Amino acid sequence: MKNLSFNLIFLSFFLSVFCLSCTKQADLGFGQEKPTPLKEVQLPLDPPDEKRDINQSSILYTDARLILVSAPSIEKGWILIKDGNIVDFGEGEPPKMEVDQRISAAGKVITPGIIDTHSHMGVYPHPGVRAHSDGNEMVSPNTAGVWAENGFWPQDPSLWRALSSGITTIQVLPGSANLFGGRSFTAKMRPRISAREMRFEGAPQGLKMACGENPKRVYGEKGGPSTRMGNVAGYNRAYQEAFEYHQSWLKYERDLKHWKKRRSEIEDTDQESRLEAFKDIGDAPVPPKVDAKLETLRSVLKGDILVHIHCYRADEMSLMLDLAKKYGFNIRSFHHAIEAYKMADKLAEHGTGVSTWADWWGFKMEAYDATSANAAITEKYGVKTIIHSDSAEDIRHLNHEVAKVLKSGKDLGIEITEVKAMAWITLNAAWALGIEDKVGSLDKGKHADLVIWDRHPLSIYAKPEQVLIDGHIVFDREKKIVPTSDFEVGNRKIGLGSRSNKAPSKDQTLELLKLKHDKIEDYKNNDFIIKNVTLLNSNGEKIENRDIKVSKGKILNISKNLKTKKKDSIIDGTGKILTPGLFEAASYLGLMEVASVHSTRNININGSSITPSLEAHFSFYSQTTRIPIERAGGVIYTMAIPSGGLLAGKGFFFKLTDNPSNNVLPNRVMYGSVSSHIKESFGDHYSQVWQTLYNFITESRFLKKNISQYNKGSLRNLKFPADELIAFEPVLEGKIPLILSADSYDEISNLIQFARSMKKRKIPLKLILFGGTESWMLASELKSLDIPVILNATNQTVYSFSHIQNRDDLAAALSEKGVKIALTAHEWSTYPQRIRQSAGMAVANGLPYEKAIQAITSAPANIYGLENEYAKLKKGQPATFILWNADPLEPMANPERIWIEGNQLDLNHRQQKLAKKYL
Repeated sequence: MKNLSFNLIFLSFFLSVFCLSCTKQADLGFGQEKPTPLKEVQLPLDPPDEKRDINQSSILYTDARLILVSAPSIEKGWILIKDGNIVDFGEGEPPKMEVDQRISAAGKVITPGIIDTHSHMGVYPHPGVRAHSDGNEMVSPNTAGVWAENGFWPQDPSLWRALSSGITTIQVLPGSANLFGGRSFTAKMRPRISAREMRFEGAPQGLKMACGENPKRVYGEKGGPSTRMGNVAGYNRAYQEAFEYHQSWLKYERDLKHWKKRRSEIEDTDQESRLEAFKDIGDAPVPPKVDAKLETLRSVLKGDILVHIHCYRADEMSLMLDLAKKYGFNIRSFHHAIEAYKMADKLAEHGTGVSTWADWWGFKMEAYDATSANAAITEKYGVKTIIHSDSAEDIRHLNHEVAKVLKSGKDLGIEITEVKAMAWITLNAAWALGIEDKVGSLDKGKHADLVIWDRHPLSIYAKPEQVLIDGHIVFDREKKIVPTSDFEVGNRKIGLGSRSNKAPSKDQTLELLKLKHDKIEDYKNNDFIIKNVTLLNSNGEKIENRDIKVSKGKILNISKNLKTKKKDSIIDGTGKILTPGLFEAASYLGLMEVASVHSTRNININGSSITPSLEAHFSFYSQTTRIPIERAGGVIYTMAIPSGGLLAGKGFFFKLTDNPSNNVLPNRVMYGSVSSHIKESFGDHYSQVWQTLYNFITESRFLKKNISQYNKGSLRNLKFPADELIAFEPVLEGKIPLILSADSYDEISNLIQFARSMKKRKIPLKLILFGGTESWMLASELKSLDIPVILNATNQTVYSFSHIQNRDDLAAALSEKGVKIALTAHEWSTYPQRIRQSAGMAVANGLPYEKAIQAITSAPANIYGLENEYAKLKKGQPATFILWNADPLEPMANPERIWIEGNQLDLNHRQQKLAKKYL
């Protein structure tokens, strides 16, 4: 029985195995037809770039100065364009030819279109509202899979303003919150409906990466990274994953190639045999699962995507170069690169470019070790150097930014040619974007992206008269061809808002390019004579061939041919210009060292909107490194103001001496704002802003009349703190002026009504309007009420709905109506020496030169009631003035010597010392 049971069990087992074997054989195709193999997987592809929309007509420009960039400039020549490209150019008169259009450009300068390698226009468009904020996908430190063009709004009003300033191509980048921000795209500045239509045909995409403070600040409380260590670990982790992903694709591509080869080998057999053979080969290999983030990084490893890294510090740039070497990719350019001058030789060795600013610095710690000669130093070492904007405003004067760097380079003895300097915003920028074979210079066969300037583009007074893209004249100042934004249709009441150039007739740019800066070693103090100098008085009057004698720190005499003695200390002023010290009408100077470092920032009181008792002079940081830097740019006086809220507090005046705390005039002005952006502190309703101000003034007057009762304790039911009401009394008594910030027509209308109300109530209020973007619409009312305006002539952008009616010629429009104006460079950070730029651009847009000089010298002094003591060249006045080697409004002009009360100042400062350390 046991044997029988065993045999039965064995037989059962054998049959089950046999049946299973049969089943498997059937599954393997034994006795059954093999399936038709699957073909190669066709992966989804993005549609190709739109074809260039070219102008097929021919245009011949004659009699122009041609800045070729790729070769020496042609002093007087011609250029022919057709079918959207540069066909030919030459010196002198053109050969005889038939053309569709012939344009005389006598006295003009033609350059390639300007290229900005770092723009957020379109992804952070204007007006700047949350609904438009599409530049940073702040959900993960690695968002390499997002594309900037998918968040780009072509109706950004900033785009056409940039175009009107000579910008023909931009790289639109994601923001810098993430380690990997996503893909950038290069756009031509011809307005279109979609980003894809604006794409530069054939331009490679870029990858935006970011180092340093931004990623660790954004993700420090979101799971990291929270340190620079974490940043670098994140880069390594991502690239290691991308490397492995790339290997899986290489294996797939190898297997696919082998599979295709085997199929091709049996193509010539008969149909029946071929089909069976195909079945034996089997399905095509299955590709790896596509990952958008890894696809971007894989494309970097393959060299198809160019890497652009937001990075400030030299040590971090070195780390990133090591990272690139480790994973076998190249960094096309570091952006911002504040400390590139510290490692210029290393950058040149790696072939990595630098996209940087002229004078942005100090807004955070990693931007502290800046020097305005950064680009000049990197150029000296052979680095591909580029000037970028990162700003919808600064993009409008990249040419001026170049000129500022040239001046700083000259201070260090670095001389840079016109061709190399212009390459910073043309050919080098094109190289950084991988399009240098198509644009960036005036060469045969390149795109006809041109700018026709009314004078040399490195002059502060230069303005584009025409801009061409692909041969189309897309901007024409005279013919008012201006491709405005759809957003402004029905909103904006004016076009460009421009007036004729009021610049001095002679263009000094080529002379300034060749002019070397003298090293001043013989300091003259207290007693000296300047001979044969041109005086530029605070009223803008220019008086040539004058001698000025200084004794005991004061101006003793001004006349022609002063007699001198052998013992006299003499300065030759031939060819020089002497001006009063420049006056920045409003700044944070002395209230801020590093903008993002709270311990060095004393601008406003957090959480409070009404603080007239604040006396900003108590927080004066007199040892700030900013004072020597700004002073070296010609700024000698400023009014330092607090900010934030309806009534922010009292500002103070000071001179930028070596010991500025010794000459502070405290509590000289009250600063406040009635702009709609402060309404959140008032129940988010703008009406409450004005009602609160009126109520505050009423109660302040009431308290003054009943102060004895208050002191006795019988008056305690006040809506506002008594100390704030009392602190406001000097304003109501007309002892100090009240600056109120306002921009829109209605904000300013309310301010005008407020002024009339105060006048009716016989309150001697001295009002000053700050900002005043749309004030030109109410110029007559401002004039009749004697309300001066402090404005920034370089900062006319549609930041909000309060700025829609902005215009480049605002200063001229107000001055023409008799409104008193002072110019400022006051922005989100503090760069007072930019008032020269503000004044120069105001002149280019119609403000008489004399008025511009007044606006940065005597006008602010007059507005603040300081006109008898400051910003004058007059006998008996303190010898506080500046000796320039050229027109002080030109960015390349050098303030060779600066005196305050007869003492010549040392113009060396921290930024120069840092630059010299690494030269």
